Amino acid sequence: ITGEGIVPSLRCADIFIESLDKTENINDLTRIYVSRAKKEFNRYSGLHKLVIDIQNNKILTLNNLRYARSALNELREFGISIKTLSIISHFI
Repeated sequence: ITGEGIVPSLRCADIFIESLDKTENINDLTRIYVSRAKKEFNRYSGLHKLVIDIQNNKILTLNNLRYARSALNELREFGISIKTLSIISHFI
């Protein structure tokens, strides 16, 4: 459920409709939508870097831990319980 992209896709649709309500000009619509989508999903850039670092067996940094916490919180929202310390100790 967390990897299918259904929830982010629905949120993108909401952002598009909200942006469409603000303007009818296609250039302005594009600018508003892209700006709002980037703001909404910015945390995924950090999560992507975290995943790449883990796949490359790099030691977690403090900066990466911030994104790890965000990922764990998101998993908890889906009802998936993971112990933070066991994950951190695995990669250190």
